[in-house]
Amino acid sequence: MKKGFNNLLVISVVISFLSINSCNNKDVVPVLETTPASNITSNSASSGGSIKKDGGSQIWEKGICWSTSPNPTTNDQITNDGTGVEEYTSALTNLTPNTTYYLRAYASNTTGTGYGDELTFTTPEGTVETGDLEIFVRENTASGPYVGEARVRIYLSLEDRNNDNFIETQYTPKDDPSVNGAVFKDLTYKKYYIRADYTNGQGIWMGVAETFITLGQTKKVTIITVL
Repeated sequence: MKKGFNNLLVISVVISFLSINSCNNKDVVPVLETTPASNITSNSASSGGSIKKDGGSQIWEKGICWSTSPNPTTNDQITNDGTGVEEYTSALTNLTPNTTYYLRAYASNTTGTGYGDELTFTTPEGTVETGDLEIFVRENTASGPYVGEARVRIYLSLEDRNNDNFIETQYTPKDDPSVNGAVFKDLTYKKYYIRADYTNGQGIWMGVAETFITLGQTKKVTIITVL
């Protein structure tokens, strides 16, 4: 009887040890820290993460997640910075100027996804770059006479031009229209649709053109008008 009791005791101890050992070896999500944001511009920033514990299984994805709301997850904007437990750096792009962002490092293993501490940063105001547009108007051909006092209008789309939904009107100068054109200042970098027209004894002359603005410069365009 005593021998049987001892055997039961040994079995119980073994089972308890295995149970405890099994619990201790259970995989968990990774533990990591978030790197504070740096190199912050109006539309980008750098961050990253440092994995302190892999959770007992291989790291198959890691990066940064960010949002304009607290507690970002991998359902928000993310970077994917590879696998493994090495420290990593992340590039956050396509940010909005003058905006506060919340970010966390993340890492995923076979158990799930762990997140680092939540940090915040704010992007600065962006600088809107502009360019100027100077329009010259010539009559009938590329070598025809320059026209003064021609009305010039700019539009944001072909449809707007067809419906005359213009955003600004200028006129070519009466004096020296070959030297100075109709000037549109501080335009943003986008495509503009242009129409020039004027009336003389022969009738109404009109011409059209399209162009992109060159930032920090004056883009010069000549429009040829026809009856």
